[in-house]
Amino acid sequence: MAPLITDDGTRLVALVVVALGIGLVLAGSAAADEAAELESLDGDGTEDDPYVITTVEELQAMNQDLEAHYVLGNDIDASETDRWNAGAGFEPIGDGEYGDRTRTPFSGTFDGQGHTITDLAIDRPGESHVAPFGENDGTIKNVRFENVDVFSSDRNVAGAVADNHGTIKSVSVTGSVEGQDRWTAGLVARGDEGATIERSMADVEVTGDEYVGGLVGDNSEQSIVHSYATVTVEGNDRVGGLIGWNNADDGVRNSYVTGTVSGESEVGGLVGWFAGPVSDGYVAVDVTGDDTTGALVGAEYHSRYVSDGTVSNVYYDTRRSALDSTGEDSDFGTGLRTTELTGADAERNVDFDFDNFWTATDEYPVLEWQVEAVDLSVSQSAIGEGETTPVTVELTLDDGSTVTASEVADYDSEAAVASVSEGVLEANSVGETEITATVAGESDTVTVEVLEPPNIAFVDAEFDVEAAVEGTTVGLDATYENTGGPGSERVSVAVGDEDVTSTQLQLGADEKTTESIEWTAAESGTVTVDDEPYGELTVVDAENVSLEAIELPDEAAEGSEYEIGLEFATDLDTPVLETVELRVDGDRVATEVVEIDADGSADPISYAHDEQGTATHVVERHNETETGIVEILEPAEFEIEDLDAPESVEEGEQETVSATVTNVGGGEDDAELELRIDGEVQDTQTVTLDSGDSEPIQFDVTFDTDGDVTVGIASPDDEREVSVAVEAAGDSAAMATGDDAGADDDSIPGLTAVAAVLAVALALAAVARRR
Repeated sequence: MAPLITDDGTRLVALVVVALGIGLVLAGSAAADEAAELESLDGDGTEDDPYVITTVEELQAMNQDLEAHYVLGNDIDASETDRWNAGAGFEPIGDGEYGDRTRTPFSGTFDGQGHTITDLAIDRPGESHVAPFGENDGTIKNVRFENVDVFSSDRNVAGAVADNHGTIKSVSVTGSVEGQDRWTAGLVARGDEGATIERSMADVEVTGDEYVGGLVGDNSEQSIVHSYATVTVEGNDRVGGLIGWNNADDGVRNSYVTGTVSGESEVGGLVGWFAGPVSDGYVAVDVTGDDTTGALVGAEYHSRYVSDGTVSNVYYDTRRSALDSTGEDSDFGTGLRTTELTGADAERNVDFDFDNFWTATDEYPVLEWQVEAVDLSVSQSAIGEGETTPVTVELTLDDGSTVTASEVADYDSEAAVASVSEGVLEANSVGETEITATVAGESDTVTVEVLEPPNIAFVDAEFDVEAAVEGTTVGLDATYENTGGPGSERVSVAVGDEDVTSTQLQLGADEKTTESIEWTAAESGTVTVDDEPYGELTVVDAENVSLEAIELPDEAAEGSEYEIGLEFATDLDTPVLETVELRVDGDRVATEVVEIDADGSADPISYAHDEQGTATHVVERHNETETGIVEILEPAEFEIEDLDAPESVEEGEQETVSATVTNVGGGEDDAELELRIDGEVQDTQTVTLDSGDSEPIQFDVTFDTDGDVTVGIASPDDEREVSVAVEAAGDSAAMATGDDAGADDDSIPGLTAVAAVLAVALALAAVARRR
């Protein structure tokens, strides 16, 4: 063996470098191995003891045995696949026959057990059967593919399965899928005889050429039930929101599609090219295409192989698509307005099985299996007798989205105390009851207490406006008190004989509140609140007031507030309210109501501009404008310098901590300076400095805790800190004389380190001599 070290140590360095290189090579080799070995997985791949997949590498290993049984043990982050195989990404599991390739489908079972595979990437130009599963003859179920990114310039491209001859159940896909040839879809590119899709969905952006569908591209003898698509689909020919081409005797049942669909020819909101039966579904899709385009069906295909090419109980939203269906309307569904296809009206207007398969929501219907949870909330859980309050029922759906069902839910309660109808709870008598809302077999319950009836009385109002220019916003403050249970009261304000505004006040039990109520000045007269007079309002014409001038600072710092002075002329002998608008560089930045005194003075407008440079300010009222320029400088920046504090103090002593603050920024501004002890703010001071100006500051500090403390002074832009040793009272004398200091320490400073260096040198010399 070669010696580990030479006199100059170069061989040891070389050995270390070699070892590091080997490590890097091994690490690179491991990173390039993108599939695990099946033998390393839990389970043995049988139906009774399936392989348990916990990583994306183990998922890729499924190609080692396409007949085995698999389950997901947890969610999988597959984001690393976008770097696999020189950018080609994940290799599809199983493959379909195409060209010189032999058909090698997946024929086992894959149960995701409700888990999610996230960010799976496949980018295989020129290859067909591109999807997480290339071809399926087995069963794939209970899995979510979230944010897939799939691309091929060839055919059979999909978000889950490229070619399906087996069973797909409870599989969902989100993300994007792009193909540039035939058969591209969000879930399954092609489905053939004996294949089934059940309780599955795609929420995908799909782009393709021919046979392009949001859920399925080519549906040949594949049954699709209880499934849906929420998609953006773009293609050329045979493009459909749900299916590009449907040619299945078993047909499509209890399914729907929402989103947008566009193409060149044979484009349909539901099916692009139609030859198989479709029943019990709806389409809420924006469809664009040429003259072979329909809200439901793009073109009908007559084939001796298809026994039933009918559409029954299928509806489309006429507001989403202005297109009539191709051919006879009676053969291609029924058009309904949005209001007829949503909410409780949907149950009356569509012939669906709402007892077993569908459920109504406040929007479009959904499939019953989609509802995973119900959340019931009540605006007022304690409410006065005789009052009403809204209730909200929110459904969580299979894809994580939510939709309300407040108006259509089934409610249960002790009706004598409180009852709910169409999303409104009515408090009938004093007591407590549980309210239960049920949708699609899922429920939630809240408790509601009905208290004694409210007893709300008007207390007072304050109105201090004498005059206002017509069109200006005016207001008053009204006070109400409730000495009963929670409830509401409507407040009405009138000027003269005209009601000008009203609002609903909500008061809790024994609560008093003051509310600001505003309206637009239009009429002069006595201002009354609930018929009680509280002042006189005179509304004047705009000509009674004129804007004479505005006053602006020459400069201001970016983001720093400054004032815009206003000067008016008025022929009135009382203050008057007027509305002015501020525009800066053409953008409206503020609309203010100002009070103009009889001498024409008014409070200024405050504003802060956030862009450096020359800013043009325009103040406008009616047809009058005044213009001014402000140079917006770089913002002020407050730098802390020359921080001075004692190095040590005795506990309980008061000392002065000082510093100099300089504005090194471009404009004048003020800043709050903080004294901090160990990061905690102890005191503050405010300074105002123009650009380049400095100011000394000081704080008096009492150090009342012994030990080392950090003392700092901070501005909004800078901070300086020093350490101060606080000595316990009575310790300073002992420390000064050095009593007993180092009595038990006979060591020489630095001896330990020197000894260590000498030991290493001697050891190296010994090794060299042995050579």
